[in-house]
Amino acid sequence: METDITILEVEWAEALGHFKSVGSPYLFGWLRALYVPQLSIADGRVSVVARHQFSSAWTEYTGEVTHPDAEALVRAVVELGLPDRIPRVESVPDSSDTWFASQVRVALGEKSQMFVINTECSGLRGQDADALRTMMQKMLALAGYDRDGTMFSERVVTRRD
Repeated sequence: METDITILEVEWAEALGHFKSVGSPYLFGWLRALYVPQLSIADGRVSVVARHQFSSAWTEYTGEVTHPDAEALVRAVVELGLPDRIPRVESVPDSSDTWFASQVRVALGEKSQMFVINTECSGLRGQDADALRTMMQKMLALAGYDRDGTMFSERVVTRRD
């Protein structure tokens, strides 16, 4: 019996800033999962390190990746076309003075893709926007990070003091 072993790795960092300024990172995340569907094996962990909104303190949130979670994430990555192509998303223009950026690296097996998303506080749109947002929210939730304010949240916070 041939067994397909899939290793999924996702790393991302988010930063924000005011228009014409250098930004400041406020969130780092990474996921590592080993997934063997034929044997119902999945082993993995997702971690998020985030700066509190009103202080400079950082907190780590960590969670396990179960078999159903790994299966859903691998499916989401493949449906997004990753790592063969970057997601089809773009910034939603607005009149805010706050920008967000996220650098994301996805590796599935031996292939990897890295992309940067730059947006304003109104978020992102495009053919893959909902699928990308859902995938990233799933990883945030698995880590136990349930706060709004990342660029992948439904409601983006425009100020971090």
